[in-house]
Amino acid sequence: MEVFFSSCGNIRNHISEVLGKRERCWGSPHGWLVLLNEEDTLFNLKNPMTGAKIELPLTVSRSLTQNHSQDLTWNMLSCLFDFYVAKAVLFANPSASTDYIVMVIMENGPCGLAFFQSGTEVWTLIMQAKQIVFHDVVCFQGKFYAVDEDGNVYICNLGASPDVVKVADPPEELRGSEANERYLVESLKELLLVYRYRIRIGNTVFELTNDFTVYKLDLSELKWSKVNEIGDQVLFLGRNCSFSLSARNYPSCRENSIYFSFNQRYALDYTDNQGHRRGHDAGIFNLHNQRIAPLNDTYPKPFCTRYMLSPPVWVTISL
Repeated sequence: MEVFFSSCGNIRNHISEVLGKRERCWGSPHGWLVLLNEEDTLFNLKNPMTGAKIELPLTVSRSLTQNHSQDLTWNMLSCLFDFYVAKAVLFANPSASTDYIVMVIMENGPCGLAFFQSGTEVWTLIMQAKQIVFHDVVCFQGKFYAVDEDGNVYICNLGASPDVVKVADPPEELRGSEANERYLVESLKELLLVYRYRIRIGNTVFELTNDFTVYKLDLSELKWSKVNEIGDQVLFLGRNCSFSLSARNYPSCRENSIYFSFNQRYALDYTDNQGHRRGHDAGIFNLHNQRIAPLNDTYPKPFCTRYMLSPPVWVTISL
């Protein structure tokens, strides 16, 4: 079962070649994957093309008060909170720089965000992010921004006293929106907020993506404006680090489009009203005509339902 999509659409890596039996993964535009081994709660980075691997620390530090912190392990945190890592995001390419950061979004954890910075020996929990359910995080103009389940956007300060500070409300017309996911993406030096909508298929438990809306943030006034076209840009959304590429540099990609993969831990094989098979709730959304097309004819066909430890993710190729 293939779980990785290359950004250029013509190179794929198989799960048996990259993942262990109990590993989940998240892709990145840097050519590396973030892997989590669920048996020992160990994070590591791996380049699926070169096989290079970097193990990340097991130790987690959380600030209990301003002058006191307590070091635990991911296993201890898992036992205490039974949390789930919803997304792991890699910032910078470990092959090109020794200065990189990995951030994880947690569900049901002691807080919503944690990060590891290269050169340190522990992960840090951002305890000020308690009771906030985050959907995505991105590095934009040297700062880290996160979006929560309501569309509020925060700056994440990763200094000696890490915290999150709300900087923008959701777009006014989308407040209270029933969108299923929210993503932050940098594209052409703009910070984009993308809302993803799904509809339920008949009387089943399955939901299928049917629409997206895109907004950009004016940082000087902290106001949103709707984006109807993104030119030659291509957005890649899913359980991976959200990123944007130019179709001019990747001719096999369709410009002015959103490539999306599914987030659920089950597979769905479904044919839409146009007769297109929409396996795994993955496809290409064209912003101009508001239509969704299948990825391609070679997309792997699953059973109607199948539990998957690691749903498909997007990753670029880096040697």
